[in-house]
Amino acid sequence: MSHINKDDGMTLIETLLVLSVVSLLLALPTIHFNSLTKKTETAIFFDSFQSSMTLVQNYSVLNDVWTVVRFRPSRGEISFRVSEETGHPIEHILTLPEHVKILNTTVEFRFSKKSGSIGYYETIYFETPEGYVDYVFQLGSGRFEIRTSQRK
Repeated sequence: MSHINKDDGMTLIETLLVLSVVSLLLALPTIHFNSLTKKTETAIFFDSFQSSMTLVQNYSVLNDVWTVVRFRPSRGEISFRVSEETGHPIEHILTLPEHVKILNTTVEFRFSKKSGSIGYYETIYFETPEGYVDYVFQLGSGRFEIRTSQRK
């Protein structure tokens, strides 16, 4: 008959402790990676937004047409188009990343032909994981100023 020695293995508690430590060490890079991914998606979104705004404004000036930008928070999108035309090559929709929100209700800006100015202005408020981003449109010029603030 063989005799089993108590010192020949690990107990269940020891095994669970080792597995817990290993799981924690494997999870830490994933948490950091998710945060980095959100920051990158946010930066790309705002770069695309600024480029699209400049595109539609310049298009209205250079081609003597009205262009329209519509913010639709309920759909999580911003649409850019030439007024009175459908299927125009400049027409596109910019979808917000799921962690970025527009805090306004639906807003529409129209860039006037030749001048590219806007007759109606409003600040567009975005909420991001890092804080708030405000796009302040200036009456007449169509230019916008970007303001950022930290989350409270």
